[in-house]
Parts: sequence; structure tokens; C-alpha cells
Amino acid sequence: YQGYPKDTYVVQVVQALYGTKQASRCFNLHADATLRSIGLKPLSTDTCVYVMENPNCPQGLPKLILILYVDDLLAMAPEQESIEELWRNIESHYKFRRLGHLQNFVGMQFEYDRDERSLKIHQERYTLDVLDRFSMIDCHPKSTPVPTNYDRDPNSAPLDEKDKTLYLQIVGS
Repeated sequence: YQGYPKDTYVVQVVQALYGTKQASRCFNLHADATLRSIGLKPLSTDTCVYVMENPNCPQGLPKLILILYVDDLLAMAPEQESIEELWRNIESHYKFRRLGHLQNFVGMQFEYDRDERSLKIHQERYTLDVLDRFSMIDCHPKSTPVPTNYDRDPNSAPLDEKDKTLYLQIVGS
């Protein structure tokens, strides 16, 4: 390579390496091409959600819906065989583990009762983790934690950087 000292080496990476900045982008491009090749199409409104059309359904309902979040997959379909066929297709391209019926996905917990035909989605674990992280696990809820007519004393000292950071972490959680 011209312009480099003779004792310096230059390496051209021909494949994305796990942990590098471009690895997740490369995986997503590959996964997108794979999912398209087996008949799934991404939604124009959310490219992480893929749909397999159902030509036999007059109402236009999809045969299958798949959500791809980083390297996690969530598949939904009215018929179990559609999901099994999808997993067989994906297994021909990738090595992965099936984790069974949905319980957790992207920080959300799912509880369902097939007999009652009900689905409950919540973030109880995340909420408890946030309360614990900020030592608020024993706090008592209030409808308005600060009086509605509260006016901060203009003579009070401004927050230092540590308190500002803590405040922003709490509000951002």
C-alpha cells in the first residue's frame, strides 16, 4: 500500500466483525434480504415489521407478521403451521434458538389467557428496576408530586452537575 511506512500493516475487512460499529447494520441488511427472499415484505411505516401476504384472505389480513428487533424475532399468525414454516425457512439461513411462547420482548412482559382470549402487556419489571435504581422502591404515589401552584424560590442555589445528571436520568427513564 502506497503512502504507508513499510512496518505498518493495513487490513481490509471483508466481513463485519461482531462488536464493530457496522456489524449490526450489516446483519440487518443480510436479515432483510433473507426475510424478503422467503416472502416477507417490510411495512413502509416500520421497516422492523414484516408481513407475509395471504392470497386466500379476501379481507386482506396477512398470513403472518414478524417483528425484527436487533437480533430478536417475534412472529404472529392465526395458524401455528404458518409460524412453523417460517422458522424452518429461517433455520435454513441462520442458527437460532426458539424460546417458546412469548413472555418477554424488548423490555415488555406478555401475559395471555387463551381461554379468555385476553392479552396483557406491561412493563412491571422495568418499572421496578427504575424505582430500585433511584432508591424509590418504597416511595408512595401521589396524584401530583409537587403542588400545582409551586413556584421555585428564585434565591435557591442552582443544581450542581451531579444533581442535574441524576434528574435527567430519572426523567429519561
